[in-house]
Amino acid sequence: MARQGAKDGERHLFYAVDLTSRKLAHTAAVPARVVGLALGPDGQIYAFINDVLTRIDPKTFAFAPLGSVEKAERMAFRGNDLYLTGRALRRIPNVPALKALP
Repeated sequence: MARQGAKDGERHLFYAVDLTSRKLAHTAAVPARVVGLALGPDGQIYAFINDVLTRIDPKTFAFAPLGSVEKAERMAFRGNDLYLTGRALRRIPNVPALKALP
């Protein structure tokens, strides 16, 4: 998985590359810059899209917004808890159990 930023008025893309074949496997337009990709303990990918924590299914590439979070610069999992850095260190407990927003 990879991310690509864009300037205002340009498209933002989320894309996956098959490292074995070195070919593009999937692309998806996203509404804003994708920040801070992390692989969760549940095998899902987590990222921020426009300050919304989003779960991405690596098989279907379905995006599920989980909730708005103050801007974070980096994220990392320890067990099921997600730690975020930015202006302050934050912890979101048991992230894999979070339900997607409607």
